[in-house]
Amino acid sequence: MTLAERLVRLCLPWLPPHLRDWGEAMAREAGEVPGGLRAILFAAGCVVFAARVGIGGRMRAGLRAVMPVKAYGDRIPITALCEPRGFTLACAFTATTLGLVQLGASGAAHGMLVMNAMAFVAGLIMVFPLAKRETADHPFFGLLSLGTGAALLFTAAFGEQVSGASRWILIGQIALQPSLIMLPLIIVGFARTRDSLTAFGIVMAAMALALQPDRAMAGALLAGLLAVAIFARHPRILLCVGAAGLAFAITWFRPDVVPAAPHVDRLFRAAFSNGVVPGLSVWAGAIVLMLPAVFGILRDRAHCAVHAAFGATWLAVLTAAAWGDFPAPLVGYGGSAIVGYILATLALPRRWTASRSAVEAVVIDQHKGNARRCDLSPTQGLRTNLNL
Repeated sequence: MTLAERLVRLCLPWLPPHLRDWGEAMAREAGEVPGGLRAILFAAGCVVFAARVGIGGRMRAGLRAVMPVKAYGDRIPITALCEPRGFTLACAFTATTLGLVQLGASGAAHGMLVMNAMAFVAGLIMVFPLAKRETADHPFFGLLSLGTGAALLFTAAFGEQVSGASRWILIGQIALQPSLIMLPLIIVGFARTRDSLTAFGIVMAAMALALQPDRAMAGALLAGLLAVAIFARHPRILLCVGAAGLAFAITWFRPDVVPAAPHVDRLFRAAFSNGVVPGLSVWAGAIVLMLPAVFGILRDRAHCAVHAAFGATWLAVLTAAAWGDFPAPLVGYGGSAIVGYILATLALPRRWTASRSAVEAVVIDQHKGNARRCDLSPTQGLRTNLNL
């Protein structure tokens, strides 16, 4: 049995009964696909589908039972790919696929390809139940930010140490980097809410990054918060920027001698040393990662701070990977960045909005014969104009 067929068969129990025969056929076909990389990519597509209709369907059904949402469908229409979250997930899939191409072409072990593909599936499983919910309307980011700060402090104190740095948590044979998984989400979440709980969690996270130390993620935290400060004004933003700046300064002057790991670090500097295909895959994947922020800033002026925070955070991570011995997100081996990028989509708005959060309209009161001014959403304003 090939590795691709074994991977598809692992997800057969996820499928509902009426799709088990389909899953069995896909497993046999995966075993017959020629070429290791092509077979792995085919298997990854089958696993994504199985996770979406199997695990994702069960989780959505459970959430609907406890948190009913009007008109919440089981299927996400293809038009969702044109919205911020769907477009970002499409970019994540493209960059992860380019990363698999890079790993396969540069001679990485098949296990690395499987781990990256499974990390992408895990990220989808986490976000699909909340894909149609507006998380900014609840104390979601505040509690999550506090939990992230506590988790990073725990990692700094009790995590796996390598050359004096404590940034990882071992789960079996898998090393996870909590800062890459959770920090982008709470940075973008703070750009939306700017509440006290989220700010306190940000300060805790900054302290933890200074203790670990993690220069790359401290720089990403500072970059994301500076982007928020450019587009928004609030005292809590200045507090968080100050804490992040202090953390980054501490990590800058503390020695960072973690050795470079193959297929993880130094990918940008040695992109074309293994051939044209790996080099193009690395740089194309990095460009794709930034597209959601670019389109968001250009198209969604009402949430410029949110899209700028998302883009600045990941640009800082990419810059650290190109400059020093830090992981290259999504295009290199490592599931933490893949899951972190996907999770960060939960902090993005569900819809593109107009260039202003509200449009000013004049509504003619036909009964009283006078005009009154009010603030309406763009959709409401259009409906009002059509009704006059």
